[in-house]
Amino acid sequence: MTFFTGGREITAEISSTKLLPQAQLPAYYNYNVRSLINYMKECLYGVRGIVTDSVTNLPLKSKIRVASFEYMNDSTSVRSDSTCGDYHRMLKTGTYTLTFKSQGYYPKTISGVYVKMDSTTVLNVKLRPMASGISGNESPISFMLSQNYPNPFNPLTNIKYSIPEYGKWKTENGMVTLKVFDLLGKEVVVLVNQKQSPGDYEIKFDGGKLSSGIYFYKLTAGDFSDVKSMILIK
Repeated sequence: MTFFTGGREITAEISSTKLLPQAQLPAYYNYNVRSLINYMKECLYGVRGIVTDSVTNLPLKSKIRVASFEYMNDSTSVRSDSTCGDYHRMLKTGTYTLTFKSQGYYPKTISGVYVKMDSTTVLNVKLRPMASGISGNESPISFMLSQNYPNPFNPLTNIKYSIPEYGKWKTENGMVTLKVFDLLGKEVVVLVNQKQSPGDYEIKFDGGKLSSGIYFYKLTAGDFSDVKSMILIK
């Protein structure tokens, strides 16, 4: 059942005796109550948030996958609640890439999601519904590189971009690059350099190791390219 609901389950054995006498239950409760409360607190650490429709703001049932664990042979995805859109994913300290998918919506991948030790990162996500009534030779979305936000920033900012169906590409190898350059045109960091499926993407850029100034970020996919500027102020 846990696998099909996309959840996590742990059975805590509090006694070597399967059926305890009723008189002993209060004592075993007192032995374990603090640990159980701490466990419930730990379950909230990691990433959590609400997934909603970008048009109606209604909650969505979606699948959330952490890319770092795709190689593992367990159920690596969790699902948001269809009633309130709420999801929880327990994660240890680190930086992760999360992909959100829901039937009838374009998937969204968010990179650079940082989780601190013993804390919760709140990540609310809006998914864009697929347009209806579109003919077969039209694409529901086009290439798009959005202005980063916040801008100016210090030191974190978000960069969003969209990749259309491959019918919009002159080449269909799916390779996408997103790079940051300084004022002299020198490449300072590569944020994305991989094949990507059609969908909406969001990258968190950390300029903590860079000096204040104007920088440019360039998206390249097939024959498409676009450049925008951003300002880092420290």
